[in-house]
Amino acid sequence: MPISKLLLAVVPALALLPATVRTNRGPAPLRTATLETVVEPPEEPRNTYWCVRHGQSTANVENIISSNPAIGSTKHELTALGKEQAHVAGADLWANLSELEVPLEDVVVYSSNFTRARETAQIA
Repeated sequence: MPISKLLLAVVPALALLPATVRTNRGPAPLRTATLETVVEPPEEPRNTYWCVRHGQSTANVENIISSNPAIGSTKHELTALGKEQAHVAGADLWANLSELEVPLEDVVVYSSNFTRARETAQIA
């Protein structure tokens, strides 16, 4: 199966929240988009997507939910364990890509601007 593009997404865990999130004022709906027309997916996928969660961060150790971009993009870096986890995840990912014979020029890496995600992407 040919792979035309590959996406490595390093995203904060909060990116996978359900349709509503709790705030101090109760549930708040997330913004959603609706399509007027449903488009059938292609018979063969055109892209393959790989997601890697960030390694352990100082916020994880301190039991802090770090979802504020103003803080998360400047603080809560990876711990020593988190850096090792990023190395292992990267080695596993690149081994899989090599096994699938994915050309390096077809790999696109996206990361959130949170420190923990950027560091994971850079190490992996």
